[in-house]
Amino acid sequence: MKSIAIIGGGFSGTLSAVNLIMKADIPLTIYLIEKDDPKTKGIAYSTDDETHLLNVPALKVSALADQHNHFIDWLDKAKESGLINDFAHTDFLPRKLYGQYLNELLEQSEKIAKIKNINLIKINHDQVIDLDIKEEKSIIYFEHHDSVTVDKTILALGNYPPANINIENPEFYSDNNYFQNPWNINALKQIETETNVLLIGSGLTMVDLALSLAKNNHQGKIFVVSPHGYLPEPHEKIVSYPAFFDKNNLPVTCLQALKIVRNEIIKAKNQGISYKSVIDSIRPFIQDIWLGFDIVEKKRFMRYLRHRWGVLRHRVPVQAYNKINKLIESGQLEIFAGKIKSFTNKDHLIDVQLKRRNDNQIISFPVSCIFNCTGPESNYLNINEPLIKNIIKKGLIKPDMMNLGIDATIKGEIINFENNISEQIFTLGSTLKGILWESTAIPEIRVQADKLADLILKQLKGKI
Repeated sequence: MKSIAIIGGGFSGTLSAVNLIMKADIPLTIYLIEKDDPKTKGIAYSTDDETHLLNVPALKVSALADQHNHFIDWLDKAKESGLINDFAHTDFLPRKLYGQYLNELLEQSEKIAKIKNINLIKINHDQVIDLDIKEEKSIIYFEHHDSVTVDKTILALGNYPPANINIENPEFYSDNNYFQNPWNINALKQIETETNVLLIGSGLTMVDLALSLAKNNHQGKIFVVSPHGYLPEPHEKIVSYPAFFDKNNLPVTCLQALKIVRNEIIKAKNQGISYKSVIDSIRPFIQDIWLGFDIVEKKRFMRYLRHRWGVLRHRVPVQAYNKINKLIESGQLEIFAGKIKSFTNKDHLIDVQLKRRNDNQIISFPVSCIFNCTGPESNYLNINEPLIKNIIKKGLIKPDMMNLGIDATIKGEIINFENNISEQIFTLGSTLKGILWESTAIPEIRVQADKLADLILKQLKGKI
């Protein structure tokens, strides 16, 4: 019997298992390995906070590439059973609810697996610490569990905690009131409501934490610092905008792309159409544009356009946006654009020293705790996990040229240190950000999981 190991039981890993089960027409053993609770479906969908909403309307987040109404249909049944109240297809629903949907999808797939002679073996609360390739098979080593040998391995690794930002006194990062992982739920709950808090980063993670603090009736100041001080824009009802990129003649430089998009935004504005419609119409072309950029252009994008693009591309539901604005207007939440210079313990508080972007003035303010909301670490050379360190050392994987993930083909086949395409190890999701750029959201990952299952099953059938 052929076998597959999926390392990671979050969104990417769950969809990999589901698609393999649905598509397989040969007997299989699938190991779905998750070091945390099996009911968690990655960081985004493990939250219990009802204020943490999906950043995409319900009608657009089916987990299955070939069933666009799958989530909507599940919601209809959930409504009938009393799990949820009435909803609209355009609603931004709690991510907690989406986590329940993913759990149920996997449970349904398990039932199908039994009928199809597929063994789905879930290994939870144990982490993979090493991997070897021997005689065209992968040997998976665990911290506690006995090793397993499989034909194919999928690295569905998800996101790692953010990197520490550069400061003058990095020894501070051992302080108990600094939280590198912003999803430390216990830490959030234990914050005294009258204390000041610093959130480093002003993107989607910051929004989540600020909303959680507000829900917990936090009364102290919430300071937010990021290089530019940009906040996510709100979603709004917009009209669709016709595609304007020519798939056969895409821009090959940042400047070309920028000029084209700016011209379209001006055109749209003259027609009373929001720039957001223009940005949304680009999405089907983003991966191909990124693939067409050479390394120089990709680096140019990262240096000059990445932050602004993040604001344009990654929006928040209006409810979340309004709550953040209310915190700002009340003076409780204050945003600074600039660079943090140091953190210093002083009188049982942490003194934050900041160089403001607009005037280079050095200012300081006291906080009781700090959360790093700068986004996941993507340079795999910096990830301090046994599995990653070991397989990089062995040359089984290597970072992509941009240090945004793992080197691989656009199909998700790992490219090893010798630049050979692996026939045993595959990946999808956030690990492919450096290859595809747009590779971290539901619409892209569900397609990747669908196609990767086809590829792996085709290879396995060829070796029967």
